[in-house]
Amino acid sequence: MDTEALTVAYARVKAILDEAAGDSTADYGGAGRFWDKGAPALEAAEIFGIRMVAPPPEGHACCIPPHARSDASGLIKGLRGEAPFDGGRFPALPWGGHAVAPADIDRVADWIDAGCPDDATSVAVELAPGKPAKTATVRVSEIAEFAVDADGYSPAAGVGEPRRRMNIDCMSEPQLERLRRGFRTGRAGVARRGL
Repeated sequence: MDTEALTVAYARVKAILDEAAGDSTADYGGAGRFWDKGAPALEAAEIFGIRMVAPPPEGHACCIPPHARSDASGLIKGLRGEAPFDGGRFPALPWGGHAVAPADIDRVADWIDAGCPDDATSVAVELAPGKPAKTATVRVSEIAEFAVDADGYSPAAGVGEPRRRMNIDCMSEPQLERLRRGFRTGRAGVARRGL
């Protein structure tokens, strides 16, 4: 699922297809309004042997082109008027309706690329578009993965635990000064040993 962008809900995909189909009574080879039966049914729908939603591509995520699934889907090809829905074998989708706007086709494609989530799928949404989030002061002890001592340092790692390191960008001024002193002392010790 694409976590970088908002996920389009199935209800929106259904509304786009309903609006474009209008009052059309096209039967789609016995499939009827294949988008009207829920997200899983739309994902599994076929028209004359052409899958409306292509199966997820196989392979590592790094090797799969960004829109591989939607580009291979019959629904997207049909909405765009691409073969076999270019008028040669079949007319463009939806049959008997009107063309879908390119922006809406992109929404349907995003829904397919997001894994065809149904309306029960939870997604992250921006609560107030365009408005900056309120800042909140949080103590390190409230969000730390490991215990934190009173001075803000993590205690030494126990046996079998990973070594703990602080993020230098998150250190307070006293912590940075302690680190600087450690480097100065360490360099002086190295110089005295002749290294």
